[in-house]
Amino acid sequence: MESMTIFAISGCLLTACLVYVVMQVRFVGEKQAVADQLLKTQAEITQLKKTLKGYTRYRECLEVGKHALMEQLKPPIVRQVRQYVHVEPIARALFKLEQDATVVIKFEVEFLFSIDLNPADLDVTDIEHGIALKINRPVLMGEPQIKTLTQQVFSMKPVVDDRALITFALNKFVPLAKRYGSAMSTEESVRTMCRMKALECLRDTLVKQSGVKQVGAIFVDFK
Repeated sequence: MESMTIFAISGCLLTACLVYVVMQVRFVGEKQAVADQLLKTQAEITQLKKTLKGYTRYRECLEVGKHALMEQLKPPIVRQVRQYVHVEPIARALFKLEQDATVVIKFEVEFLFSIDLNPADLDVTDIEHGIALKINRPVLMGEPQIKTLTQQVFSMKPVVDDRALITFALNKFVPLAKRYGSAMSTEESVRTMCRMKALECLRDTLVKQSGVKQVGAIFVDFK
């Protein structure tokens, strides 16, 4: 009887030990699973922070962008070619002609425009919705390059040497061409091209910087 009692008690103890061991193993397993999930979540959060930082990282690179503008936007920034027909009346007394004459010349003129990118006049600013870029207004660069396409001299009487008349008409057109160029620098089409060149240069520079995923909107205006 005592043996049976001892056997029963031993069986109960053994069962209890097995249950305890199983519960411990299960607890340790669940604990490890929770730890693994926690590590995975922390890694995902770290990666998410890194990714999100990539969308604002450009704000830390604005000074680099400013230097790139000064280095890469070398003049001329914009080139424009236009054609003009110049009509120059010639009084006969000027060249001792038998009759008054008229010179008609068709010109092709190339205009070059530049922007002063002095560091003190170049503003690259971080704003709420992107980047504000302020630059100087475009100006005519140097002398316009004038090419004669056609030329004609009209007069009621034959002109023995029309070269002097044509040279006279050309010299009259030169200052006009420069004035045309200066006026063109205020045209919206020329200013838009300057804005686009500056915008593209800044954006391309920023997007190449380490860690930059995206560049905010760039707003370009003139001072």
